[in-house]
Amino acid sequence: MVDIAQLSAVCTRWFYLLQDKSLWESVSQIGEKRGCDATAFACRLICRNYTARTPYPLFRSFRFILLPCGSFALLCRIWMMQVRCPDSRGSFLSPLLPSTSRDALPLFTEFPESNLVDTNMPKLQSLDLGGSSAVDGATVQALVSATSVLRRLNLGGVVQLSDADMLSILPSTKNLRFLSMHDVRLISDATLGLVSQHAPGLLSLDVTGCPRLTSQAVVQLLAASTGQLRHMLLRGTHACTGATIHALSRFAPQLVELDASSDDVLLGSTAINDSDVQKLVQTCGGLRILKLQGQVALSDSKLARSMMMLPSLTELDLSACDGVGDETIETVARFCPGLRVLRIGETSVSNRGLAALACCRRLRILDVARCSELTLSCVLQTLRKLPALHHVLVGGVSTEGAQWGQDSLSVALAREVHVGHPSVSYSGRAAESAPLANKSACFVEFV
Repeated sequence: MVDIAQLSAVCTRWFYLLQDKSLWESVSQIGEKRGCDATAFACRLICRNYTARTPYPLFRSFRFILLPCGSFALLCRIWMMQVRCPDSRGSFLSPLLPSTSRDALPLFTEFPESNLVDTNMPKLQSLDLGGSSAVDGATVQALVSATSVLRRLNLGGVVQLSDADMLSILPSTKNLRFLSMHDVRLISDATLGLVSQHAPGLLSLDVTGCPRLTSQAVVQLLAASTGQLRHMLLRGTHACTGATIHALSRFAPQLVELDASSDDVLLGSTAINDSDVQKLVQTCGGLRILKLQGQVALSDSKLARSMMMLPSLTELDLSACDGVGDETIETVARFCPGLRVLRIGETSVSNRGLAALACCRRLRILDVARCSELTLSCVLQTLRKLPALHHVLVGGVSTEGAQWGQDSLSVALAREVHVGHPSVSYSGRAAESAPLANKSACFVEFV
């Protein structure tokens, strides 16, 4: 955005070349290292060029807007230069800009009223407001209602939103396919009812960290959907139950990702059992990502039979599932050749199960932290046989047969893995006493 703004000021010819719509279909300031000062400069330059040379409405070309929290107000300043606001004090931007008079906004002083044009964003397809805690419901409603082709909407971390706000936002999302409301803690089942009514064709729904949502609302949403749902993230809600799993197996046969982890890190949850998982995998055999962390009612033998039916599985999280043991891990290693991420920390897996992972040649991330049945020597031998390994989380294993003290375990681990991985980095209490290598291949974290 900054580069385009600078180039457009070179000459008239460059200005019209950089006015091409394809250059403005995506606006992203995520990862912008030049900071808000450079962004503000770009805002001023863009508005100066566009208002001085042409009435071309800049925002009509926008298809994707992806902004960090600090840049949202800057974008709104450009917006107000291009949108006629008869009463600026009643503008939807007033929560973001408490004083919206022209004197209070330096960017406005250069442009007369005649240069402001009526416009909207009819081509906007993706709106990412993730983490914008200062944004309120009126602002989101104004942005969403500016387009009729919105397909992606990320409201994660927009903590001010409530059921009343969603009542005004969701009616404008008839074509929505991807919706994220993670950590929007004020919404309840009423919002899911609105989603099922106005966006039945959802492909992805993320309600992680919304504790007021219940299983009943999720089941009703699934029953009203078109059967195309592929991603469902429910961690931190009261919807991680057997009833939800059965509804998914019935109404979401194309499901590829499910996060039904328990948010209770101490006691776990018994709401999902073996029969629920078996019912799910019978109809959703295309699952690629399955997260059941903290579901303590799962047993080793029955879960192992369910894993046989998931050949496309690439990520599995069974952390803190007390009943999971060697049989499940051996089955996963045998029937899931494309496995890339495996988290089995705080389970009953022993050396036999871990040794079976040697055939998972594509495994990149492995978490075996606090597996008391494992020994350090077996961990070292297994890790050396995994060439694609990128990140290892280990700790709390038995030191039987080892000559190292507790403080030097991370150093010993990293040196042993270094034999199979020419480039290794690691962290731990003793990391400062050992030379760090290139961090591009494998990261060993000792906890």
